[in-house]
Amino acid sequence: MAARKRQTEPKGPKAQMVQLSPPAYSIRRQAGLALPNGRQMLEAVSGVLGGALLGAVLIRRGHLHATPALLQRISRMLAATAVMTVALWGAQRVLFAAAPTHGMVRLAALAALVATGLVVYAAAALLFGAADREQIGRLISRRLARPR
Repeated sequence: MAARKRQTEPKGPKAQMVQLSPPAYSIRRQAGLALPNGRQMLEAVSGVLGGALLGAVLIRRGHLHATPALLQRISRMLAATAVMTVALWGAQRVLFAAAPTHGMVRLAALAALVATGLVVYAAAALLFGAADREQIGRLISRRLARPR
């Protein structure tokens, strides 16, 4: 095997420019308002664009019809999503407000955050009419009755 060369940090003015962080970002980070990094943002944007393009193609080909009932359900789902977003933002501030936690404590806080999102969205969806209890019951019973 060839010996590995030890990589060192580049020196010079370019390295200094890369290492400097903008003050606005560090202020936002201290306030808990740091923006996601580029890869996370690109994944989110690509998911939204992919869904929008799929919907546009399906509408153009006549496979998706935007009926008033569909538009009403989508608006109710968006309202339930907004409620869940606010609840998760608050829960995140409470669960992760302490000093940086590690290991199982952080994992438990993340599990609590996921459970909070599930419960809040389910309650908001039922409250706003985005989900129907009878329909959910039919879906669950059909899934349980299906042989594996």
